[in-house]
Amino acid sequence: MTEKSKTAWKAIGAIVSVIFVALSAFGCGFADHPEAPEAGKPTEELAVGNTTHFGQYDWRVLDVQGNLALLLSEDIIETLPYNAALKDVTWEDCTLRIYLNGAFGAFYESFSEAERARIALTHNENPDNTWGTMDGERFNTPGGNATDDRIFLLSVPEVLKYFPGLKLHKDSDGNEWYYEADKQLVAKPNNGTAWWWLRSPGFTQDSAASVDSDGRFGLTGLPVNYGGGVRPALWIKL
Repeated sequence: MTEKSKTAWKAIGAIVSVIFVALSAFGCGFADHPEAPEAGKPTEELAVGNTTHFGQYDWRVLDVQGNLALLLSEDIIETLPYNAALKDVTWEDCTLRIYLNGAFGAFYESFSEAERARIALTHNENPDNTWGTMDGERFNTPGGNATDDRIFLLSVPEVLKYFPGLKLHKDSDGNEWYYEADKQLVAKPNNGTAWWWLRSPGFTQDSAASVDSDGRFGLTGLPVNYGGGVRPALWIKL
């Protein structure tokens, strides 16, 4: 990847930033050991594609394996930055991960004790961003270490897995940096924000992948300190 290309894309990111607003403050802290879902058939109560209610939110069922179901919030539930400061960061270290999993009023703590007991700890891989290309080269942005999370964001591979049929766009120069808009990815806005974060890195280490308000799935991502939509994902015990 040429320095000229990286400079150009950062300039584009600066222009886009005018559209997005709002940063928030939040808490921290979490721990435990990973639990891997077991293979199994979907239950009638939580069939893939259905909507269920858990805690204060409605969730889309993305997968059911054995006694576990993967849920994604139907709507954007909050508007927060991926990371409080604009700097190189991975999912492992970002402030949004701390907020989603932490104590002291953070998102995980908003569930009741009985609900928290149903949220399984999940071992998440965080692969490098090798999906996007520019100037004939892969992005190769580091995704960081694997993490153990109770609440998390979807990764690029998970979006491709659970939202089938997305069409990769190739521009006139052969660059591949986004998937075309698809209504199945559109989320209801929160505080005027309708685009939402993924946990995968973007084109540079200080950006994270995202999904636009029209359902366009971007591999270049947006600067991590933008106020973006949060659609949490979690595995619950049935």
